[in-house]
Amino acid sequence: MSLHPKTRVSKRESVLIRALRSFPFVLLIAFAFNRMDAEEAIKEVDEVIHSGILTWSGGSLPIYDSFFGIQWLDNLWRPVTVIFAAWNLEIDPVMWWQMLTFVTDFGLIYSIMLIESTRTANRLTLARVATLVGLAAQLIGVGVVGPVYFFLHYVTSQIFNFEDPDQRLTNLAYTRTVFPVMVLSFYIPHFMSHFHPSFAARHDWDWIWQMFPVWCALIQWILAYTVMPNTAQNGRMNEPKRDLQIIRFTIGPSIILSAVTWLGVLTMSPFSVRTIFLPHFTAPQHGWMDIVRNFGQYDHLFCMGSAMLWLLYLFGDLKRAGMVQRSWMSILVAAAAATAVMGPGAAVGLGWFWRENVLAGMEGKSV
Repeated sequence: MSLHPKTRVSKRESVLIRALRSFPFVLLIAFAFNRMDAEEAIKEVDEVIHSGILTWSGGSLPIYDSFFGIQWLDNLWRPVTVIFAAWNLEIDPVMWWQMLTFVTDFGLIYSIMLIESTRTANRLTLARVATLVGLAAQLIGVGVVGPVYFFLHYVTSQIFNFEDPDQRLTNLAYTRTVFPVMVLSFYIPHFMSHFHPSFAARHDWDWIWQMFPVWCALIQWILAYTVMPNTAQNGRMNEPKRDLQIIRFTIGPSIILSAVTWLGVLTMSPFSVRTIFLPHFTAPQHGWMDIVRNFGQYDHLFCMGSAMLWLLYLFGDLKRAGMVQRSWMSILVAAAAATAVMGPGAAVGLGWFWRENVLAGMEGKSV
């Protein structure tokens, strides 16, 4: 039984062919590794940590020797929280605006990863381990991890995988919990680390936020095995499109949050778009905050750029399968307009949800 009445895919594509076709991801990964070099900043951050106190023109804050009460865990996140203090504490006001929208967009990207991790067609693929992807992104940058994830997802997630309608289905025991879990584990700590009137509290919230992939996984697991029924088997047999409404109410609010944040930054920031978002091609060699700013701007560009490239490849699959009739020009114009008006995160969310409807054979219908 074909997923879509117009599908023209009759056999599985070679993984090697898909990998070769998506070679631009490999170039993006290499470029990200080349540009996102924070080694000099790490050396200076280590000196700050050894001093035991973070000082700047507006004040000072002690650096925690222990936060979680587990030495290796505290040692792991301490340098990261010191780096994040550069914008959370408004030491670098440009980065405060840039990271406000970047991290909000990342929340939407991670929500998509969580949904993809529960999809039947993605079993035994990297998409299944969203928690590990999230932790890697926290530690080395989503600008590096994102292109790797999107490359491997594209290579392993082809239209033929959705030959049966149930392969698109996600497990509602987990999908239902994505947005509330993201609110608790991601969005609240993120916004509190930016807007809390106390700088000390912002720093505390940042420590909590850093572990969001773990908090998400734990809460989802508890809910799935206590109050949320496993709907995968029942959905396969009875309602292979039943999760679309849940996905809409999950991705929709995240799209709105990203769009509102983007518009807020554009209209309220005293800095230009170029200053906030565009890095210097030649990275600074001294001054850890300058290096980190450049790193964060590249992180943002590589993350959202690879997500958009991923969607283009996925829509290429849909067009080759005859599931999308719209021209590339109309798709690209719509993507550019959505990015300009609502920001890259919202544009990715809208594009991904459009694909979801196409896969379910619901394009142009009320979901």
